[in-house]
Amino acid sequence: MKKQSKPAMVYGLPVPDEPKTLIEYIFPEIRYLRKKVRSQHALIKEQNAIIEEYGKMTAKFFGEKCNR
Repeated sequence: MKKQSKPAMVYGLPVPDEPKTLIEYIFPEIRYLRKKVRSQHALIKEQNAIIEEYGKMTAKFFGEKCNR
């Protein structure tokens, strides 16, 4: 018998099991946006904001590591 795993949660919302695009695979938060956002333009805007935030966090992390 297979053990039931809990669905992944992002911001308290269930995340769909299968990512539909590469961007959804890399950034799990983007998966639930499709239900939340109505237009394609708004979806792309939200995706870019999330990716930019990840970029800032990554740059900060590596900046701290490299400057030591």
